[in-house]
Amino acid sequence: PSGVRGPVAMGMLRNETGDSSLAVIGRFAGDWVTDGLQRLGAVAVVPWGDAMLAATGGGPAGGRAMLQGLWDDTRAATVVTGAYYRVRDSLHLQAQLTDTRTGRMVSALAPIVASADRPEDAVNQLRDRV
Repeated sequence: PSGVRGPVAMGMLRNETGDSSLAVIGRFAGDWVTDGLQRLGAVAVVPWGDAMLAATGGGPAGGRAMLQGLWDDTRAATVVTGAYYRVRDSLHLQAQLTDTRTGRMVSALAPIVASADRPEDAVNQLRDRV
């Protein structure tokens, strides 16, 4: 999308399901999306390990402190953030791209819905959309 500048980092996705056993989905998404961006080669990408360390030390996922931490630690200009929710037997994932320096949302991705039994389907869709 217009306004996306590199390097791009994948921030942590917030687990809003209330189920701690689903916390791994946010890390899986970060690793998988980062890999997809690197393979695409269209923009510089912050390695997942670096982005994860910067994101986890800077406050709530998607919060201003996290964005500032990613900028300070990695110089990522754009960060992918979001959250996932469980609604009955479905997993709902929301994500957006945010400019780390201004805190302004650059793009909101269309919502993703997949079976809660197959969270990898939601992560694959996220990877494709980012």
